[in-house]
Amino acid sequence: MGEPAESVKLDSTSIEGLEELLVSAVDLPGVDTGSLAGPGWSLSEAAEALEVNERTVRRWIKQRRISAWKVDGPRGPEWRVQPGSTPDIQPVQSPPTVGNQGGNAADNLAEVILDLSAKLTTANEQLTAASFRIGYLEAQAEAHKEQVKLLTDSQHKHGRWSRFWSWFTGR
Repeated sequence: MGEPAESVKLDSTSIEGLEELLVSAVDLPGVDTGSLAGPGWSLSEAAEALEVNERTVRRWIKQRRISAWKVDGPRGPEWRVQPGSTPDIQPVQSPPTVGNQGGNAADNLAEVILDLSAKLTTANEQLTAASFRIGYLEAQAEAHKEQVKLLTDSQHKHGRWSRFWSWFTGR
């Protein structure tokens, strides 16, 4: 009982010291690594400060529009938002209008036609792929039906007792 604990030998595959390497290699946009030690805003605090819903804050985090990171909380990992972080405002693009704008109307119309043509081509490719997939699946279903028929035919063999009974009775 008084023996010292067995010494642990570290091999070349040890992960000791990787924490410093990985923490220094983390590159969070807009967040300096010194601020990771601070508490930051919780989702509810960020939603209140930005005057939006928590779901909006989560969506902005997913879209990387605001700086955020995960920390261990009392009930599992929690998001923390950089205090003072504001979402990168992305302007809403209005659809091109066709009107009396001189030469720009023809350019806008040509852009709309090219865009719709590209979407139509993509949709046609997807439809063709779906048609091929449906054909393949129908062929697989037919093959499985044939296998089931073969299985049921092979299972109609008469057992020993029925063969014995037919021999015994002469039927």
